[in-house]
Amino acid sequence: MKGLSQCMIVKNEEKHIRRALSWAAGIAKEQIVVDTGSTDRTVEIARSMGAKVFHFPWEDDFSSAKNYAIRQASGSWIAFLDADEYLDADDAKKLPGILKKLSPEHTDGIMSGWMQLDSRGEFFAGASQVRIFANRKDLRYRRRIHEQLFSSEGRPLRLVDGSQELSIFHTGYADASEQKSLRNLPLIQKELNDHPGDYEMLGYLGDTYFSGGKTDEAEEAYQRAVKAMPKQIEEGDQRSAVTFLNLLQIADRKNEPESRVKALLEAALSRRELQKDADFDYLMGRWYLARQRFKEALPFLLSAAEKLEKYGNFNRSMYTAAGLKDIFEQTALCWMKEGNLNEAVRQSTAVLKADPWSFLALCVLMESFHSGKVEAGQAYDFLSRFYDVSSLKSRIFLLRAAKQAKWGELEKKLYGLLSREELACFERSMEKQE
Repeated sequence: MKGLSQCMIVKNEEKHIRRALSWAAGIAKEQIVVDTGSTDRTVEIARSMGAKVFHFPWEDDFSSAKNYAIRQASGSWIAFLDADEYLDADDAKKLPGILKKLSPEHTDGIMSGWMQLDSRGEFFAGASQVRIFANRKDLRYRRRIHEQLFSSEGRPLRLVDGSQELSIFHTGYADASEQKSLRNLPLIQKELNDHPGDYEMLGYLGDTYFSGGKTDEAEEAYQRAVKAMPKQIEEGDQRSAVTFLNLLQIADRKNEPESRVKALLEAALSRRELQKDADFDYLMGRWYLARQRFKEALPFLLSAAEKLEKYGNFNRSMYTAAGLKDIFEQTALCWMKEGNLNEAVRQSTAVLKADPWSFLALCVLMESFHSGKVEAGQAYDFLSRFYDVSSLKSRIFLLRAAKQAKWGELEKKLYGLLSREELACFERSMEKQE
């Protein structure tokens, strides 16, 4: 028994099945697709791509279907991704070499990065998942939904951290709808009927309500999860972190008083295992920013960036890792609002070196220069390091920021670079924005 078996369970996934199978086509010895009742072209497409297709009657149990798929696999290793997930192409090429260095007898699985993409294909959150694991009889899934890989021997899984080498992209949230988010509610309720004190499943219940727009129900479920949560949790317990983080977001949406928000933060960070998670600082920084309280926001934003650098984002800090650019932009804004123009210039310049098209960073830089009495000509020369002023895109981008900063002299200089036709085009674009 050698090689890699790719497995997945599907139902009406014709939109995703080609991409889901394509990433492993060159590295897997076999591709196993277990269909649970598709009525579209999913099965036809899978067979046309060479996959082995099996049929399994749906019985309201994701683990049952997944374990059936595992039993069909003949490889030493299994890659079990969902149809709306795929491994990065470059990372997929690394996978065979990584597996050669590991023993399927002594290693249970590999923790991979799990990148969540929005409807625009942009990364908005990350986590870690065990989707590649040894094909052994003692490794199976449990739970009807939000299934987990476990060892029937009752021991913790022996995992290798491959999150820096392997990135799985998840596009499912791009197709999310209220109906879809609530469709799994009966399965969660069945799990809770069997295991009423399962704080993780209570957290998932909260997630289901939260994504479905049922804020009050979500808050109640999260509060039940907190009460059921053990006093000591494992470090990197992202499930518990998400429960507290979503309670903070709910408090923000409901515009609850600062005392309530601080109490939630203290409750979360009273568990030392969550103190390394930068997301709590990031969300608190954003909470103060939303209220134009820049002085209070600044230390939280600085702490979020520091924690991410110090502790990384393996099973923690998923929002901070995705929002690092936003943190740097907002930090520059806070420095400017607090009158520390040198720090504002330094921070905004660092952002523009990485991304010249950060409008907020450019506006902060211009406003800092203007407040610091920098001459328009000097500012223009400095900005020419980042922008090709022979490009119409650059000239218009700079002019928009100068207008935002209300820097008349610089506006005048930039206006002088536009032809009559370009000026008319710019003014029309500004009218549309207004």
